[in-house]
Amino acid sequence: ETLTQVRSGGALVVATPFSGSYRVGTKIMKVSTGRAVQIARTGHAAGCPSNSAGSNVAAGCFCGAGYSGTIAETQVHPYYSGSCSAISCPANSNGASVPSGCNCNAGYAGVVTATTADPFYSSTCSAVACPSNSAGANVPAGCSCNAGYSGAVSASTASPGYVSSCSAVACPSNSAGANVPAGCSCNAGYSGSVAALTSTPFFTSSCSTVACPANSAGVDVPAGCSCTAGYSGSV
Repeated sequence: ETLTQVRSGGALVVATPFSGSYRVGTKIMKVSTGRAVQIARTGHAAGCPSNSAGSNVAAGCFCGAGYSGTIAETQVHPYYSGSCSAISCPANSNGASVPSGCNCNAGYAGVVTATTADPFYSSTCSAVACPSNSAGANVPAGCSCNAGYSGAVSASTASPGYVSSCSAVACPSNSAGANVPAGCSCNAGYSGSVAALTSTPFFTSSCSTVACPANSAGVDVPAGCSCTAGYSGSV
């Protein structure tokens, strides 16, 4: 039965609380002041400590998922040695520790799961590829909008791991088309071309007015040209 400890005359007295081989309350040991005694009950193994699992220390304890360390049986209080320590969140993730939960860093997708096998976690956190209409190694390394697109790409901890505002730039003045990336052509009466760029304003345009041809007069072709005196026709 469990033994009780009572103070008696300045000394520690160990007594039996239940009947058995000794009468109730019978003193079976007295330790003088300044001395210490440790009693271990045989046949009653210590339970597994915090952050570990198992029937008891004698049968064997193992660290819980996300913890590393060892637990060994000893003959002195607390009847085991060793401990189980929480594993830090792995690369490309963040959080207090693996047991408490880790999240993939911004720009990474995947999950971190605690395990009981070395390294005591499983991680699928991997860099997200640059999204459509952008280019670069990956989102964490940095992505830039493609030529002819304006906006930016930033890493995020929310799915899909990024925020992108890359959008196609409209065709500039004196040109026509769906947008710069799709292609723009100079309007009638203008000569030149439109090319996509990766810097503001994300295009370069040389579309310029065509001068009135020979035997005609006017500001330029778009504004209108008229045949000069003595000539017939139109421009």
